[in-house]
Amino acid sequence: DFLQKHSQIFSIRAFGNEPLPDRAVVITFDDGLRSVYEHAFPLLKARGLVASCYLNTDVIGNRSLIWLNELTWFLHRHSAQAEPIVSSRLGLPGRCSDGVFIERLIARYDRHEMSELLTELRDSIGIVPETLARTARLYLDRPEIEEMAQNGFTFGNHSGSHAVLSRLSEPDCREELARARDALQNMPGSIPSLAY
Repeated sequence: DFLQKHSQIFSIRAFGNEPLPDRAVVITFDDGLRSVYEHAFPLLKARGLVASCYLNTDVIGNRSLIWLNELTWFLHRHSAQAEPIVSSRLGLPGRCSDGVFIERLIARYDRHEMSELLTELRDSIGIVPETLARTARLYLDRPEIEEMAQNGFTFGNHSGSHAVLSRLSEPDCREELARARDALQNMPGSIPSLAY
């Protein structure tokens, strides 16, 4: 209600090349998490507000998990087995704060090393990644995206897999963004916009 009374709410689609008015607000969400549909969407819809969701297109429909979500799941659910594997691969001394862990993870991110790490964790714990993704249901499905789009929500590019783009080669970065762009072309409510 405060936003409605004191600001002008805009859809990213409405921007174009026009300058923003004073006190303009744009509501955005990253990753395409289901919680946006379950919690934010009903609240915003009830107030006549819209938002733009930036999707990691590889996980739409819960086909897989974003690498960081999967790694976090292993560390929280199977810490005794996962922590030694993750610590040795990332060169972390035992337990550390979440902030230090994330900093180290981003600084050392390598797509292939991360894939190998997740494979080792899956194998050592006996997890099938597709089953885990379907069970966790963290991300939006196509029908939810369609319903949100029918109510004015828009959907932009947040990459295919949520790779750390600054750690990719230029060709890999272009491929990551193009893959998501191509997936979004057939998505209702899609906008040609990137959230880095």
